Amino acid sequence: MAWESRKRISALLEELERLKALVPSAASSVPELGISEFLAQEFLPAVAAVEGDLAEAPHLKSWSELLERHRFVAIIAFRGSLKSTLAKAVVAHALRSHQRGAYDCVYYSATVDLARWHLRRLKLYLEALAPSWGWRDATSGEAVLRYERAGAIFTCEPAGLDQASRGRRGNLLVLDDVSDPKKLASMADIQRALEALQRRILPLLKDKSARVLLVGTPLIEGDVIAWAEKNPEFVTVRLPAILSDGSPAWREKYDRAELEKIRRLVGERSFNAEYLLHAVAPTDTFLPPDVVERAILKIGSDSV
Repeated sequence: MAWESRKRISALLEELERLKALVPSAASSVPELGISEFLAQEFLPAVAAVEGDLAEAPHLKSWSELLERHRFVAIIAFRGSLKSTLAKAVVAHALRSHQRGAYDCVYYSATVDLARWHLRRLKLYLEALAPSWGWRDATSGEAVLRYERAGAIFTCEPAGLDQASRGRRGNLLVLDDVSDPKKLASMADIQRALEALQRRILPLLKDKSARVLLVGTPLIEGDVIAWAEKNPEFVTVRLPAILSDGSPAWREKYDRAELEKIRRLVGERSFNAEYLLHAVAPTDTFLPPDVVERAILKIGSDSV
């Protein structure tokens, strides 16, 4: 008798699973998009709704195509090139594409506070997008992404390269703004950051499909970005603000006249590091990134 009951329950459960499979989910109604199409059609318009109009950025297409072909990618580019925007887009695209089970992402920066800032910004971009893909925000104002829907959960947590890893295994690791002159003032500091990456971060990849994206500007010689460039597992692309033929890399936003204004304002050493990608030795000094950012904003306000 008990055996017959178990058999009927098992048959009922199988039928329930079959019926559930016939019901289209919110996720199945979302058309598939590659990263490049996703950027152009959905993500960049969401960014513009928060940040204001964005100049057309042709280089994003080639970067996106690289990400679609390779698991380990390092994008080394000048300040203001939208490389951090692309990093956020990769997380958003993973959310859009995730169907079932748990998906875990960790967003690393030089400090956990900086990583939190990046994720808060990304959450603003996702306010309208995530619900349209069938996701419900399971947090309230936190600097953590946690989205849920029937049969699936997606999380992305902030972390600092200077802190001990929590040991969470991830499907996607993003390293954005990991080179900080204030944190990497000596070769010993650089070595500690590299050890954190090699011993506590990269071993946390969940499986053979897990991905790593590093985006940044090489401010300090021998730092994490330099390590990735030398690592044969990473596919690396470099984009300085001024190309080898003297033309601007992103003429839609920074023509040569604009770049020369920035050079005069921030100084040769900082311009070489931030825009031409010539890293300096740890013992050298130059203007911190936040000072450079304020200088660029000043140029914009002066030209209005």
